[in-house]
Amino acid sequence: AVFRRLVAGARRRDLAAGSDGGSGGTADTDWDALLAEARSEAERVLCRLRGLDAPDDALRAEVAEIEAMYADGPAAGAAEHDASVAEMASSLPRRQVLLASAVAASGPALCGHSAFEGYGTQIFHSLGYGVGTSADLMIGLFAIRLLITLPDFLWLDTFGRRALMSAGLAGV
Repeated sequence: AVFRRLVAGARRRDLAAGSDGGSGGTADTDWDALLAEARSEAERVLCRLRGLDAPDDALRAEVAEIEAMYADGPAAGAAEHDASVAEMASSLPRRQVLLASAVAASGPALCGHSAFEGYGTQIFHSLGYGVGTSADLMIGLFAIRLLITLPDFLWLDTFGRRALMSAGLAGV
């Protein structure tokens, strides 16, 4: 978004000044200063998103790719880059994200709640409840789950995602 705003603003400014954008001199110097400012802002935002203290080579390459995409049009940035396992393992923030994703993905499987949701009616039936009662018990459990989950949506902006996730994990 930074580069898109920069390019659009520069084009509007050049049109208002009656310039074609390639006159040289002060306009180029202003353009270079704006571009450097946009690059540093983009690097700062990406560092914050990735949890990096300072931009690394991969981040700078990504900023250059984003810049090229907005300068040359959508077709220039269409190529995807798949990070290799070595690239993910060499970066601490990427390792942290990979580990957190693995824990989040394996948590439900290890708890067994997916199996219980799928076979809950049969589990209650095997415990001696009738089919109708088993279905009612599962509907009740889903209603309780819904009632517990709804406040999370209301409190997300107030408490933040991390605090709510910590409270939820403590409850598990």
